[in-house]
Amino acid sequence: MDETPVLILDSVHYSPSDKPLLQNLSLRVNKGEVLIIAGKSGSGKTLLLKLIAGLLQPRLGQILRAGKEVRTLNNCSWCPPGPDCCLVFQDAALLDDMTVWENIGIYALEQSRQTPEAVRAEVLQLALETGLSEGDLMKFPAELSGGMRKKTALARAMSRRPEIVLYDEPTAGLDPAAARSMTALMLSLQQQRKNVSILVTHDVELLSRPGMRIVFLNEGRVYFDGNSEVFMHSEDPIIRNFIGQEA
Repeated sequence: MDETPVLILDSVHYSPSDKPLLQNLSLRVNKGEVLIIAGKSGSGKTLLLKLIAGLLQPRLGQILRAGKEVRTLNNCSWCPPGPDCCLVFQDAALLDDMTVWENIGIYALEQSRQTPEAVRAEVLQLALETGLSEGDLMKFPAELSGGMRKKTALARAMSRRPEIVLYDEPTAGLDPAAARSMTALMLSLQQQRKNVSILVTHDVELLSRPGMRIVFLNEGRVYFDGNSEVFMHSEDPIIRNFIGQEA
């Protein structure tokens, strides 16, 4: 694996009130790495994704993406994710009044000089890569299954060719077969594109996949950072309790 760090978190704290939600959190993620973030509800997993994306501002500490600090653009706003980093939301966050192809191609339609025809050709390729069909492109989000909505959101994220892809519970709400299909798709795209993939999940099947790097959060801190084999066979009572609850 390339040892070039794409993402560095250095002593990050997040506390919107007097109660700290993330404390002294440090991580280093290298180019082409897959990182799984686990932890019980309320441990700060989704908050961490939003901090990495730049949607929230840490109280203390530093976050760097590709060597550049994720910092405020002015005194009032925090920087948007940017083309190097995309967040795939748990509920897909599709725009209901747009078709599938418009949802996938929204960034190119709004921010590039490409013609709609050129954008649509790119969208078709992305749709096929993510398991959608050409016939799906004219559907609206309300006509899609849960799995198809997630695939549409994934294709939209990939349209920006991001170096970092953040997934918030990508298999939540799917039946086991659909969850396995979604997992295989995400990992296949990651292998093809060599991006950093960071997944927040409770999916034990994903957590137990050989060779996965797992960061387990507990009370807002990194409690475990290691491979899936060590994690799944840990005798630590906090980890055992989590695995037992999720299995």
